[in-house]
Amino acid sequence: MTRTLLADESAVYDPRDPNDRLLLGVKGTISEAELFTLRCRLHDGRWNKARRGELLRSLPVGYARSENGDVIKEPDRQVQSRLNYIFRMFSRLKVARRVLMRLARERMKVPAKIWADRSMAILFGKSRTSQT
Repeated sequence: MTRTLLADESAVYDPRDPNDRLLLGVKGTISEAELFTLRCRLHDGRWNKARRGELLRSLPVGYARSENGDVIKEPDRQVQSRLNYIFRMFSRLKVARRVLMRLARERMKVPAKIWADRSMAILFGKSRTSQT
């Protein structure tokens, strides 16, 4: 075992010394309690925002927010028609895996929201299935 010392802004600790080990354990426990308290406050803050109706979450593909914050259908006609096609296919096939397999067989590109640098774009990509 090497003679490693641990230091923070207030002291230097020797992990082989029982008193220092005790202090390090207490500091670790206090840090965990502080993190738990912060997580609880953030969680409660989200719930309070949701109760007031101010919690905005990202919307699924096919929906967008208007300038005043209302949820509307995606204005892009290509996205609308592709999603309508997928839902019609699901109503016929009744199983999501079958829909995905059909999309892959047809090499149909599926709209997906991509987030980068606080902005969002809708891209058409391949469905992520492999035919087995």
